[in-house]
Amino acid sequence: MNDSWESFVEALGRECAAFGAVNEKALEMSIALVQNVPGRIHETQRALETARKALVSTRAQRRAMQQRGFGNMSLKKVSKFAPPAVAAQLSMRMRQLHYYTIKLDLINSNNRALILGSMERLMAIVAVMRRVQMQPLTYKRRGMVPPPDRSMIVSHQV
Repeated sequence: MNDSWESFVEALGRECAAFGAVNEKALEMSIALVQNVPGRIHETQRALETARKALVSTRAQRRAMQQRGFGNMSLKKVSKFAPPAVAAQLSMRMRQLHYYTIKLDLINSNNRALILGSMERLMAIVAVMRRVQMQPLTYKRRGMVPPPDRSMIVSHQV
């Protein structure tokens, strides 16, 4: 195992690439949730999980290398020891990781909001169905029908 600064920067670059892939898959998940196609959501979820596992693997490799060389020091502290030849690359990769972290946090927040919105719409539909079932029906010539003010049609707007 070659634990040079160049190989450490390469490992950090692979981690950035894997983190970028996770961000792309999370964004695809947002699009799938908006489209609301179950098959596409499941397919995107599997792709996102695969990208997440690849990120965990590359991050573990980089952290193992960092652990061997610097013990329990944080990446920020390790970058202060970098020689001038690789300091700029290391700094760029750290900014890239920071950017991807913020981006993923925003995408995850949006995905949570989309999922919660869908769940609230389902709850509203169930509440309307229960209310319609519980209220008495009126008799008309052709049988029992719900009064016109109680429709089973629920709008997409909440």
